[in-house]
Amino acid sequence: MKSIGYVLAAVLAVVILGCSTSRGSRTGPGGTADLGGDSANTRWEKTDNNGSPIALRRLESIRWDSVKHELTWDVSRGERKGEAYQPHASDHFEINMDRATMSVNGETRRFSAEEASNVRTLMDFVSKYALESTVWWESGEGDPVDGSPAPAGPGRNAPAEPNKQDGIRAKAIDISYAN
Repeated sequence: MKSIGYVLAAVLAVVILGCSTSRGSRTGPGGTADLGGDSANTRWEKTDNNGSPIALRRLESIRWDSVKHELTWDVSRGERKGEAYQPHASDHFEINMDRATMSVNGETRRFSAEEASNVRTLMDFVSKYALESTVWWESGEGDPVDGSPAPAGPGRNAPAEPNKQDGIRAKAIDISYAN
């Protein structure tokens, strides 16, 4: 699972860099934002010239529908109360990759088909990782964190074949998913 994670991280980095080449232009949603404060980088804060916050947002949820090719998320708007974030309102966002459109509060805008394709590729990698993780789990891989004995399963009893190219133990995983 670790080697899959490293490969996924490398591929995601390449795709993200490819997507970011159009940032700052009018080709698609997104852009440069200062993510910080929360350990998961889910909070965005814009400041004025004096460094005082003028907008505070937090990503509350995100969902990828791999059948409809839609990315949806909810962002709250709020304020800082001491060290805590206090949400006051939220907005729902939706991107349809097939139509290359983004909708918020009943308003829809187009963006480039290239940007939609880049994001869909990124989300397809995440989808594949989720499916491979499902197979990993169902094969009984990993050590339980509650101290219980490791489950017996196909992945526990059969030794993995070493990968001759890099010496990493690997299993063949054949996963199909709808595009």
